[in-house]
Amino acid sequence: MAPRKPRKSSPKPKKPVSFASDLLPGFERVRRIAFAMDLPDIEEGSWYGTPGIKIDGQGLLRMKDADSFAVLCPLELKEMLMAAAPDVYFETDHYKGYDGFLVRLSTASDDDIRQRIETAWTMRKEKKVRSRRAGGKRG
Repeated sequence: MAPRKPRKSSPKPKKPVSFASDLLPGFERVRRIAFAMDLPDIEEGSWYGTPGIKIDGQGLLRMKDADSFAVLCPLELKEMLMAAAPDVYFETDHYKGYDGFLVRLSTASDDDIRQRIETAWTMRKEKKVRSRRAGGKRG
């Protein structure tokens, strides 16, 4: 008699991710804007334990608190935006020297948010293309 093949166990269901309820109203606004843009490969997910938007599994933005979200942004543009609109764009010590900053939802327009999402999406896509050209797997 032939030995039995081991039965494959069914995958464990993923636990639904839950976030602090105070983050959800702000995230809903950002999510609505992001998905209305019809950008390829974006998805909703968790990033550092907070709700966020990713592209191909890599973070674009995430909620920092109920009134702000962190988003990728080239350093030169980041400095210019923070100088021009400090009530909208700012950073904490954690973001100094990093290609990202914070956007204050209470003062940002939908167009401000849309532009920051588009810039972050472009950054991730360009990084992925450069990585592929260099022979890397991730981008």
